[in-house]
Amino acid sequence: MRLKAKWFSYTLVNVHPPINEKTEEIKEFYNLLEQNIKQIANSDIKIILGDFNAKVGKDNIHNPPLTMKVYIRKPTTTE
Repeated sequence: MRLKAKWFSYTLVNVHPPINEKTEEIKEFYNLLEQNIKQIANSDIKIILGDFNAKVGKDNIHNPPLTMKVYIRKPTTTE
């Protein structure tokens, strides 16, 4: 996306690299990214957005471990 301002322009590039560990795929991604960045005008301010360490998939990070215990403290009443 290119945003034109009064004195200069911004070019925003949103990328999400491959998540698998195949080095050929990763090299191809970064080569393609570099080629696309070279096509942007040199006078533009380039901003590259994305999650470069993203891992997508189902994970059990929200499930508590089996050894976790929950203690509920009942309020004491004084009369």
